[in-house]
Amino acid sequence: MNPFEEEPEKKEPGNKEAAGRGETGDGQPAAREKKPARVKGARRVTYSAAAAAIGTVCFLISVYLPLKVVPLAVTAFCFYLVFERCGAGYGFLTEAVTLLLDFFVSGIAVNVTFLLLAFVFVPYAPVAYLMRSLRYNKARQAAIRAVVVAAFVNLAFFCVFELVTHFVFEGVDIPAFISRLGGYWVIVLIITPVAVSVDFLFTQMALTVGKLIK
Repeated sequence: MNPFEEEPEKKEPGNKEAAGRGETGDGQPAAREKKPARVKGARRVTYSAAAAAIGTVCFLISVYLPLKVVPLAVTAFCFYLVFERCGAGYGFLTEAVTLLLDFFVSGIAVNVTFLLLAFVFVPYAPVAYLMRSLRYNKARQAAIRAVVVAAFVNLAFFCVFELVTHFVFEGVDIPAFISRLGGYWVIVLIITPVAVSVDFLFTQMALTVGKLIK
């Protein structure tokens, strides 16, 4: 199966009469929310190239900003749009190209910003794509999504923490900085609710932007 091919549209069960009444075949009200349409042909390449370019610019911005979350979250959102509109094949390809570009523009060096992008925000995009049907407007879905996001962020942070404590980064003493903040578990208690809040804003932005772009 070619991951770059357009996925065939699935027809909803039911009959024309039920559809005309705004109902499904079993008499239940039909869902009004429509899934974003997949783009075709050269537009998929355009989406992918634009996301890679924006991701590279956001990476450069985050290198020089003390608050790195915002530009890196924008990068993840661009990746998410490619996954949603162009499919998983183009999504993973866009992430790989962006990581390669960021590696070279950072001077062929691995820094803390690059680790955050590679281990947190790049994998977050496909995770968010897989959870796109889970919304925060329903208690059960919100609880499931929050638990998944919390587990993902803790695993990603553990990977970054292990790397930064075993490798020396020029001009930055990461272990000492973490100790001043209170240690590993204090940071975990801080970033977990922050990550869930960012994910909530991410879903709202996805709904808003999804209605604007074609």
